[in-house]
Amino acid sequence: MAASYEADSIQVLEGLEAVRVRPGMYVGDVHDGSGLHHLIWEVVGNVIDLHLAGKATRLALHLDDAGWVEVHDDGPGFPVELEPWRGVSALEAIFTTLHAGATRDGHFPHVHLTSSFLGVGLGPVCALSAELEVETRTRGQVFRQRFERGVAVSGLERVGRSQTTGSRVRFRPDAEIFSSTTFDRAAVRERLHQLAYLNPMLTVQMNEAIYRERDGLAALVWAEAEARGADPSLPILRGTAERDGVRADVALAWTEDGAPMLRGFVNQVFTRDGGTHIEGFWEGLRRYLRLPAVEALSESVFREVFGRGLVAAVHVGLYDPRFGAPTV
Repeated sequence: MAASYEADSIQVLEGLEAVRVRPGMYVGDVHDGSGLHHLIWEVVGNVIDLHLAGKATRLALHLDDAGWVEVHDDGPGFPVELEPWRGVSALEAIFTTLHAGATRDGHFPHVHLTSSFLGVGLGPVCALSAELEVETRTRGQVFRQRFERGVAVSGLERVGRSQTTGSRVRFRPDAEIFSSTTFDRAAVRERLHQLAYLNPMLTVQMNEAIYRERDGLAALVWAEAEARGADPSLPILRGTAERDGVRADVALAWTEDGAPMLRGFVNQVFTRDGGTHIEGFWEGLRRYLRLPAVEALSESVFREVFGRGLVAAVHVGLYDPRFGAPTV
């Protein structure tokens, strides 16, 4: 006979407790490294949002040997006004509430930097960090607050004055949650460099390395072509278009030989398995050439002929998607 099911059988988790009980639901696998690195991309994604909204031009990330991560930006800083509905500052609400992040100010566009295109806000980062400290420069003041495992352990303190704006988020992932708290520095560096290519007006820094890729995707294509031994005078074609809220950026060049190398991105995320944007690139290339001999080629032959030596990059920005079903 089944055990009785009464009201006291129901467990209600408060605040960010659910994140610590089932962390994989929010950031991914806590054993294979994907969940650990998700913490970085939530904080970095907050800065990319600000940059896309025209509010930040610099992103700096520092990893130290003690396992701390620091992310700096020159944006407007986190808001510090009192949240009437919670009785705490907006900053504290952002770091202790699910899905409360950059979009609280209603800015557009908004992206998620994880491969699943999912974002959970800064609250889970706080919940899954043994320690987290936020410093924000706003309205001529510097404010600081500390958290441990998703709970504020200090009030919002005014610690100085500043003539600049920006924020600093410093956190140490919780070894009680993650099997390893060691980050793959090479992977983080590569991803940050990608973001510099995709956001040419954003200066990106990781520890001592600084990336300023003002030529955007054209710089990425040149870097790939240079690795093939291309001549510095290699012409690079580039184009940008926007229609119905979708923005597409393309850069391409042909080296002397080699299999086609086509890098595709959607909303700042590398699409390893291709997608409709890659198919659209090939269709657009065929239309661009507009030669009778080209029109006569089958698709497979066209890609074989014009793919030889091709180096290209495509980035599609769909920053206000409409979902027809839940995301998983």
